[in-house]
Amino acid sequence: MLLSVLPAGCAPRSEAARDPAQWVVQWHSDFHDPGPWMPGGGPGLMASYTTQGYRLAGVLPQQALWSLHPRQYAQVRMTAQMRADAAPGARGWYGLVCGFQGPDDYIALALGTDGTFAAWRATSQGLQPLELDSGPRAHAAVRDAPQPNALVVECRKTGLRLWVNQALVFAADLPVPPGQVGMWIRTPATLPAAAWGVTVQHLGLWTWQRP
Repeated sequence: MLLSVLPAGCAPRSEAARDPAQWVVQWHSDFHDPGPWMPGGGPGLMASYTTQGYRLAGVLPQQALWSLHPRQYAQVRMTAQMRADAAPGARGWYGLVCGFQGPDDYIALALGTDGTFAAWRATSQGLQPLELDSGPRAHAAVRDAPQPNALVVECRKTGLRLWVNQALVFAADLPVPPGQVGMWIRTPATLPAAAWGVTVQHLGLWTWQRP
């Protein structure tokens, strides 16, 4: 059963009441049929469609991998339900990316397999916390892997927001440029099996538009 992904106060209708702009659905997928997804990130990447959803995994440790929609979007809201493999004794990361301009230029809002969350910016020096206080933190709303988590991510000119299981866990007033969007993982330092990854059971995209 899919978890509810839109948190209270996050519905398009409530925002439209304050502003003539509104969230417009662009697409949503339960991955029953192949889509336009573009996997990337390096060797050892495995991406496939399964009966449970879209599977994104890696066989090398501490590797950032992604699967992107080919189009670029601005002012986006993404909703997803994701189930990561457990990673005993290590921490794997999984979540959503926005503003993707290249392997060294994107933003990832992600959950850890141990009930943590973080906001990352990819740079030529590797992944860096988006803000000084946006490194890994625990939150009661984030479920440990392999339990599923429902995510809502907003990447807008006015800032970033991350809801997990209907709880707002991260907000930053940092503008996000247009770019590609999609799914993202970072494999743990020690892989618990031959591969580690996440199954994405649902993914949707809205854009903020004025009539």
